[in-house]
Amino acid sequence: MTVSKHELAISHLASSEPHDRLKALRFIKNSVIGNRTKKDLYIQLGAVPRLVGFLNAGAGDNDMQVNVQAAIVLGSFAYGNEENVSVLVEAKAIPPLLDCLSIHREPMGSETSIKNMKLLEAAARALKAVLSSSKAPKDDVFMDQHLTDLVALLDVSSFVAHGADETSCVRIAELAASILARCCDTADQQLQIAATGAIPLLIRLIGCGFAKAQEAALDALASLGRQNTELGKLIANTKVNGDMSTTAIMLKLVRDKCPSMRLMAATCLTNLYRANVLPETSADVTLVVLPTLVKLLKEGGTVQERAPLVLADLVKESETAQRAAFDADAIPRLAEILNHVNEDEVGMLDMSGHTDKLKENMLVAIAAMSLMNMDCRTQAINAKVLPHVVAGLSHKSPSVRLAACKCARSLSRSVKEVRTSLVDAGVTLPLLKLLSDDSPSMQAEACGALCNIVLDFSPMKQTVIDNGGIEYFVNFTRSTDPHIRLNSVWALKNLLYRATMASKIAVMRQLTYPRLRELLDDQEPLVQEQAVTMFSNLVHSGEAVRVLQFRGVARKIVWRVSFGSENILDVEEAFKGFGEQQLLDMLESKFSLVSASTSWKTIETALSALANILCGAERHKQIIMNRPKLLNALLSFMDHDRAVVRCATIWCVINLTWRDDDESSAAVAERVRHLREMGFEEKLKLMVSDPELDVRDRVRTAASHFHAHPERIGPA
Repeated sequence: MTVSKHELAISHLASSEPHDRLKALRFIKNSVIGNRTKKDLYIQLGAVPRLVGFLNAGAGDNDMQVNVQAAIVLGSFAYGNEENVSVLVEAKAIPPLLDCLSIHREPMGSETSIKNMKLLEAAARALKAVLSSSKAPKDDVFMDQHLTDLVALLDVSSFVAHGADETSCVRIAELAASILARCCDTADQQLQIAATGAIPLLIRLIGCGFAKAQEAALDALASLGRQNTELGKLIANTKVNGDMSTTAIMLKLVRDKCPSMRLMAATCLTNLYRANVLPETSADVTLVVLPTLVKLLKEGGTVQERAPLVLADLVKESETAQRAAFDADAIPRLAEILNHVNEDEVGMLDMSGHTDKLKENMLVAIAAMSLMNMDCRTQAINAKVLPHVVAGLSHKSPSVRLAACKCARSLSRSVKEVRTSLVDAGVTLPLLKLLSDDSPSMQAEACGALCNIVLDFSPMKQTVIDNGGIEYFVNFTRSTDPHIRLNSVWALKNLLYRATMASKIAVMRQLTYPRLRELLDDQEPLVQEQAVTMFSNLVHSGEAVRVLQFRGVARKIVWRVSFGSENILDVEEAFKGFGEQQLLDMLESKFSLVSASTSWKTIETALSALANILCGAERHKQIIMNRPKLLNALLSFMDHDRAVVRCATIWCVINLTWRDDDESSAAVAERVRHLREMGFEEKLKLMVSDPELDVRDRVRTAASHFHAHPERIGPA
């Protein structure tokens, strides 16, 4: 049987002669570098355990070159693909590679110092490759002295002072910074790295003058400052070379001629901006960094791939930044790239996944920019983004589908676009299909996108209902994932907004009142809040709410006369479904000021529900009048520090003292008398000078009801 030269090389790794082992390693190294097929071959031949064995055996003088070559080959394997990294992780390659970093402690003046530097660089390069993968655990980095050894490699001046070659030291420091950048997944990891003194050394490195090392240092600082205000402040307040601020040099590097340098500096500044540690220079970040990122979209490769994500981070949840993105025409640039990506991928096999990643990141950026800004949404529609969104919803890549969901959700926040462009694009059915996706994240995002689509003004609402949307949403309310549960309740709430009685019955037949009662006490406050709003939508007639919200108190008389009977049916159905006692107990629990889980938003929504109940029949008002806890809660909310709560409370008082055509004057007068005795009228007198105009307007209306039934003095 003929033995191939590759099998022969593997067999020579077991030779007792260092020279034979070294020769075999160099042959394997030359075979695998840049050759994916050969990497797979040698992995199948069992090379990885043998290479790890060399590193575990230590680094005697004779085996130093063997270890250098072994580390180089392991690094080459790691650059192959994710599966290769998994093999290295299973072979426990990370600990011995980290152990190699400890040789920096040996005196640099020794004869082996040059070999030590080569092993340091080879091991660090392999670790960078391995730890860049999501498959690689980071725990080993934080064990023993590994983190201390890694941070020590950043101190270029210390190595040079002991006679080491500066260029080699900078290369090793660059690799160490890159490794640290990939070990900041949690706040605890960030703090551990900072505790070893990494930040001052990294900041010193960004002023070293070596471009690649500067980029790596910026990458590490960006990772350390991401969503970490404490470390963000430390980074922002540390000086470079004793005089220039970190942010000043970063703003300078944002204008560097090298695209990757500009990207790294922009990333770092964006993360510090998001951590809210740049109050004095935040305007500079928007004015300088945002246009830089938009220009970087023209670059190719990794820079073009990463720039949209940084841009998304910069504008996220910031109307000011989103406005700046609109002014910079960021969305048309992104849309243009999406068009080119689609054209280029026709007939082309994307082995690296770059095209899919580019699509994903472009859609994520568009979603972030259009989330809060109407002009950005219009700009996206005009830039023909929707066909890419719809295509993305059915893309083979789960990440692209998720990004398309986010984009659909942002664009559907505009009423105008929901009515026209989204309908024409056919976004509803692909979103409904994603509700059955295996990924909980995908289900949550698709459900969130459908929330806006099922509102009453959307022509797609019936499509959602006809295609089993209610059943999906109801099933999701039982999910253990809080995001899925929240978005499903939100969708049901929107389905019930201005819904007909038939629609309400159809929803509640599947959801059931007992399940709604459970959601009203959900462990997640946001789910509770949406469930309370769902209940509020149940107890009002759709037309009534439109008039109340958009026409104000001046039209409330027309609303009461024209639609009061409809609201009575809604309230009666809710009382019947919940049970009178259970419904009122639930409201009292939401008004409890001692409840830690009750937010002011939940209180406001519960007050709106109560106001809707009080638009029902006279008996509904009397039921409320017989609940002292509810009335006392209303009295206390008149002093609430939130104007929206005070306003919602006064609406309840207005409705309690309102007389419908079918009510007797005596019944209204008795309610007014009771409320007056409790102190409501006195509170209203104190609120006539409320700082909020809307509250003052409601107070005047409520006070007029009390004036219509003056207090009697003396015997009747």
